[in-house]
Amino acid sequence: MLDGLYTRSAVQADALRGHVLDVGIKSVAGSADDVARDRPFWGDKRVALDPDKAEFCYRFCRAPEARRVVEAGTSYGLSTR
Repeated sequence: MLDGLYTRSAVQADALRGHVLDVGIKSVAGSADDVARDRPFWGDKRVALDPDKAEFCYRFCRAPEARRVVEAGTSYGLSTR
């Protein structure tokens, strides 16, 4: 499953770069109208941590036997769905 998600994220990388080059960061950090206009573009995009970074986060949380973990801005909320 994870390999499939990483592959999907990698496939979308060119589209993401092209979109940002075309509109800049307004689609995620512009006015409310800018963000609303580009919401359909971002709706299916997955920006995954690199596998080694994801593994580090997993181990970092598991080492102290954490029972609760708060995610803060690693992506677009995919893991919260």
